Amino acid sequence: MERKLDLRQGRLFFDGGMGTMLQAAGLGAGEAPELWDMTRPEVVLGVHRGYLQAGAQILKSNTFGANRFKLAGTGYTVEQVIGRGVALAREAAQAEGHGWVALDVGPTGKL
Repeated sequence: MERKLDLRQGRLFFDGGMGTMLQAAGLGAGEAPELWDMTRPEVVLGVHRGYLQAGAQILKSNTFGANRFKLAGTGYTVEQVIGRGVALAREAAQAEGHGWVALDVGPTGKL
């Protein structure tokens, strides 16, 4: 059953930083956090679930830097990384029995 997001219900809480949580789990300097959707999905899923367990109601997908410039040469397409990032957030929400998913989009890094 699809749940509706009612903004009149009061305050809604987003999750916190994904990058800092992945750094705490071993993400190296200069490493793209979005690639962990593909290579370390269990860690990303765990971060999402932890935020939901802490009271977050809205998860941002781990897709902030998923663009063709930042993913060039990685072997993954933007569509693959975004699809997997959204799927992991949805999986966490389903497993925890609550939560909505928002696509997180950041700058390309190019002027």
